[in-house]
Amino acid sequence: YLRYQFFTRSQSDGETIDHFVTDLRNRARQCEFGTLEDSLIRDRLICGIKDDSVRRRLLREVDVSLKSALDV
Repeated sequence: YLRYQFFTRSQSDGETIDHFVTDLRNRARQCEFGTLEDSLIRDRLICGIKDDSVRRRLLREVDVSLKSALDV
């Protein structure tokens, strides 16, 4: 169930990116993803953000890391 909550998590209306990412990090830690944690958080961030223009920009990038996605 914890993994389901992680993989279906999307940014809520009015929720800041910082809060969204913090919640994703907490959920990922509980899921014990190990070395995949940052890449799964990055993927969920890109898929779950409200801003379509930012999502499109991130999807055009070749090698997006979690850090570079957060910088955008």
